[in-house]
Amino acid sequence: MRRREFIAGIMSTVAWPLAAPAQQQNRVWRVGYLSAGDETGTGHLYRSFVQGMREFGYIQGQNIVFELRYANSERDRISQLLRDLAAMNLDAIMTTSQAGAVAAKSDWLRTAVVTVIASDPVAEGLVQSLSHPGGYVTGVANLNTELGGKRLALLREAAPTISRVAVIFDQTATGNAAQIESIQRTATALNIKLILQDVRRTEGIDAALTVAQSQGADGLLVTENPVNYPHRAKFVELAARMRLPAIYGYIEFAQAGGLMAYSSNLPALHRYAARFVDRILKGAKAAELPIEQPGLFELIINLKTAKTLGLEIPIALVAAASEVIE
Repeated sequence: MRRREFIAGIMSTVAWPLAAPAQQQNRVWRVGYLSAGDETGTGHLYRSFVQGMREFGYIQGQNIVFELRYANSERDRISQLLRDLAAMNLDAIMTTSQAGAVAAKSDWLRTAVVTVIASDPVAEGLVQSLSHPGGYVTGVANLNTELGGKRLALLREAAPTISRVAVIFDQTATGNAAQIESIQRTATALNIKLILQDVRRTEGIDAALTVAQSQGADGLLVTENPVNYPHRAKFVELAARMRLPAIYGYIEFAQAGGLMAYSSNLPALHRYAARFVDRILKGAKAAELPIEQPGLFELIINLKTAKTLGLEIPIALVAAASEVIE
């Protein structure tokens, strides 16, 4: 196990006040929390956010109340859930998905929204600029449009014989188009054939992997989106059953038994997002809070899974990992 540097990296940019008082001693703040997933699969992200708020002096049930809403991976519900929260006259709203940030562009929104997103908010039209968002949305963004291609290259490095890789993605998910383009460029350079599987609902996961296997897939790449994230156990189990070396867009997949993951640390980012909410509760305007870009990613390698698949992970790749599961 190697010591992770990601959390220390982003946390060093802010002094966490362990017992900082809230702005108004007798005020009970009300903050919405909107997750695109379900409580079982994404509840740990909410707990990370609550921990971050606690470090700024906001104690649940004492001086702050959280209004939780889970979309249960049903993207069509997100906009309505956000509208419901906005109608509650809350002090701020935290949303954990790209779809939630997109919904926050709505003309009816008058509540500051803090978000953690995985693409370029300027290119997506969510904000005017990173330094001056100009609306009701601010937060953290990872602007690495080449992330998909990087994952494919890492998978080939770990499993040099793969030649046909199934890619599970959601064409309608914001930011996925750029990821697929990056994956396709890398696939061409590495002479890898892609088997693209557009999965937009949970019930499509099994069928997509069955189709991919029937087309000779010998590797698997799972992108990040609200459909995939809560179902890491299912993906890991299916990949193991089909004996597919796989790389995932969330570190939790490797921690759950997947071969590899290359991604940002979502729990750390959600804890970090509390900094934005704190500033808004203290009077800052979302329009004037610059979008921050940690720009740091973790590579997690599960050597137990590699052994099961008969893979010998190169020493250099193991040395580059943020975490190695043995």
